[in-house]
Amino acid sequence: MKKKVPIGISDFRKIIEGNYYYVDKSLFIQEILETPAEVIILPRPRRFGKTLNLSMLRTFLSQSVLNPELFFKDLLISGLPDCMKHCGKYPVIFVTLKDIGGDSFEESVELLALVLANLYEEHQELLDSDILSTTDKKQFNAILSQEASKVQLGRALFDLSRYLYKVHGQKIYVLIDEYDSPIHDAFHHGYYDEAIKLYRRLFSPVLKDNPYLKQGVITGILRVSKESIFSGLNNPEVDTLLDRPFSRYFGLLEEEVLQILDFFELQDSFEEVKEWYNGYLFGEEVVYNPWSVINYIRKSPAPPAPYWLNTSSNELIYDQIKNNIADLHGDLDKLLQGEGISYPVTQNVVFRDLKANNENIWSFFLFSGYLKAVSWQFINNRQIHHLKIPNQETRLFFEETVTKWLSKDIGSNTLLKMLGYLVDGNVDEFLAYLKELVLVTFSVHDTRRDYSELAYHMFMMGLMINLGDRYHVRSNRESGLGRYDMMLEPKTPKDPGFIFEFKRYHDNVDKSPEDSLNRAMEQIQSCAYITELQARKIRPIHSIALVFKGKNLYTKHVVIVE
Repeated sequence: MKKKVPIGISDFRKIIEGNYYYVDKSLFIQEILETPAEVIILPRPRRFGKTLNLSMLRTFLSQSVLNPELFFKDLLISGLPDCMKHCGKYPVIFVTLKDIGGDSFEESVELLALVLANLYEEHQELLDSDILSTTDKKQFNAILSQEASKVQLGRALFDLSRYLYKVHGQKIYVLIDEYDSPIHDAFHHGYYDEAIKLYRRLFSPVLKDNPYLKQGVITGILRVSKESIFSGLNNPEVDTLLDRPFSRYFGLLEEEVLQILDFFELQDSFEEVKEWYNGYLFGEEVVYNPWSVINYIRKSPAPPAPYWLNTSSNELIYDQIKNNIADLHGDLDKLLQGEGISYPVTQNVVFRDLKANNENIWSFFLFSGYLKAVSWQFINNRQIHHLKIPNQETRLFFEETVTKWLSKDIGSNTLLKMLGYLVDGNVDEFLAYLKELVLVTFSVHDTRRDYSELAYHMFMMGLMINLGDRYHVRSNRESGLGRYDMMLEPKTPKDPGFIFEFKRYHDNVDKSPEDSLNRAMEQIQSCAYITELQARKIRPIHSIALVFKGKNLYTKHVVIVE
C-alpha cells in the first residue's frame, strides 16, 4: 500500500502504525544510549524533527509500551543487539512544553498546570500501588486535579521521577521537548523574569543531582546554560547545530530528500526543492527543512511556498529587525545581496541581551533557523562565523520583514501603485509618490543624525525588494569606476534599468540640495555606473539622484540611454 505523507504528525507510533512515510532516524537512539552525559541538551530550529525524535526515543525505552520492539523491526536500530537490550526497559517521563504560552504569567502557570495534570494522568496507575505513601498520593492528586501550589508545580517532575522509581525500582528517563517555548512567549509578553524562576524550579530538581534519574534529554531552540534555568547542572552535554554529534538526526539529509522524491515520483523537482528548502548546515551535514519538503510533496504539483515560515507568527524574530532597523541596515543589505556577514556566534543566547549588539541578534537568527553558518576562522582568538541566508524560503522572510516595516505606514496598495509607475517608465510620477512616502514614513521612524543615512538606504531597499520578480536588486556593488548605491537590473532585456545614487544633504559640503543632486548625478556619469547594464544591452537606462534632508526628499532624473 502506498505510504502517506505525515503532515503535522510528530507521534512516532502513529506514523509507524498509520503506514506513513518515515525517514529512518532510529540511530538517534544509539547516539543517546552511548552518550555518557546524564543530561543531553539538543537545541535545533522549530519543525526540524525534535518532537518526533523524542517520541521515537520514548517508544523505544518505555516499559509501558506493549511490544515496543515491533515498532523498530524494519529500522536500522533493530540490527544493533547492544541497543535493543534497552528496548522497553525503563520508566519514562515525556513532556512537551511547545503549547505553553499565554499573554500573562498567570495564564502561563495555568497552562503548565494543565500539561502536568495530563502527564500525571498518563501515570495514574501509580495511585494503585501500596508503595506510595499517603502524602505521596495526596501530592499526586493535587497535580492531577490542577489544585497544586506553585511550589508543588515546581517539584512535579522530580516527584514523579521519585514515584516511578519507588514503584518500579528502576531509574528514569526524562524527556523534555521544546523546553524554551514558554520562555519565548514570556519574553514577548513581558513576564520573562517570572517565567525563568518558575521553570528553574521545575527543571533543576529533576535534572540536577537527582538520584532517580537515568538520563535526561532536552530539546529547544536555544542553548540554555546562561538562561539560569538549568543553573548548576552537572556537566550537561550540549550539542547545537554547529556541533557534529546528532547532526544527522534533525532535518533531512540530501540523500534522504532524493529518496523521498523518488518514492513519490517527484524526481524532476529536486532542483526546485534544493533552491527553496536546502542550505542549512548542522555540523558538517547539509540539511533540508523537513516541514517544507513534506508539505511541498503533499501539495505537488503546486509551486513551492514558504511552508515553514507560515507555521508561526515569527513576531519575536520580526521584532528584532523592526526595533533595530538602523543598526542592522548594513548587515541586512549584505544578506539580501547574498554576500553574508561575519560575526562571533554567541551560543549562549540570552533573550534579555538580544538588544545589546548585532552579535547577539544574528546568533539568535542562526539558532532559530533563519541563517546558516557557512564557514569560520579564528581572528584575535575568537571564532568568527560567516553567516548567510540558507535558501529562497528564508530569504522571503527577510524581504517580507523589510516590506512589512514599510507597508504598515505606507499601505500595500500605494506601494504597488508607485512601483508600477517606476517600471512602466513614469519615473516622475514615481518620484512624486516617493517624496510623499518619505515625508510620512520618516515622521514615524528614527532620523537621528547617527542613523539617518542607514535608514534612508534601508527604506529604498525595502521598496525595491518588491520588484524581485522582475528585477535583480543590487546594492553597493562595483560597476564602471566605482560603487553605485543601488541598481535595478531587469531579469529580461525588455524592462528598463535604473541606477540610484543617494546623498544626505550636508550644508558644510553643498550650498543647497540642488548642488547635492548635481554632485550625485555627476558621480553616476563620471564613474560609468551604467557599464553593467550597457553590457547587457538594457534600454532605456534611468539615472536617479535622491538627496535626503531630514524628512524632505529632493530628486533628479535623467534618461542616460534611450
